Amino acid sequence: MVGIILFIVFGAVTVLSFGLFGLWNFLDEFIWLIKGAVPVVSFFIAIISLFIGINDIRDASARKRELALEEEKEEEVKEVKEETEKSE
Repeated sequence: MVGIILFIVFGAVTVLSFGLFGLWNFLDEFIWLIKGAVPVVSFFIAIISLFIGINDIRDASARKRELALEEEKEEEVKEVKEETEKSE
């Protein structure tokens, strides 16, 4: 319900702003806003991408360590099986 009320209020403000200021003035201000927002948004995307990249590198190194441990365990199991077969 609140969402519908906010939609009506902001929709009315939008329609009135087109009528009062004109479409061209609104588009000029909108383009000015986009030009100002692009560097800020780009900066935040770059920071988020950096954190994602760091986490990917950490995950890859952890996966390599886990695989190495699993291979070592498999080799130990094979050695134990061979020893038990020889002793029997």
